[in-house]
This record gives sequence, structure tokens and C-alpha cells, in this order.
Amino acid sequence: MDAQGYMKWLSILCLVMALFGTAVMLVGYKAPTIGLVATVAALVIAAAALAWKARVR
Repeated sequence: MDAQGYMKWLSILCLVMALFGTAVMLVGYKAPTIGLVATVAALVIAAAALAWKARVR
């Protein structure tokens, strides 16, 4: 797998993990703490950055 494909795969993985974290908060399994919200925000930013980086190359 080349670097572009790897970054695209990582972008999708980060997005799936962010969606899972959001679903955990929406269902009520865990309360939306600062740490959980920050983790979801970081995953969304990472997914966007990796997708952009994969496209630029």
C-alpha cells in the first residue's frame, strides 16, 4: 500500500472512531466529559487533515 492509500485508510478509521465516540455520548452510555469531547474533536480534525493530505499528494 502506498502512502496515499495508507493516509486515506487512517482518515476513514479516525472518522469511524469519532462517530463511535459520538454515538456513545448520544446513547447515554457515557456522559460527555471534557476528555471525551476533546478526543472526538481531535479525531475529526485528524480525519480531515489526513483526507486532505491524501488528496494533495
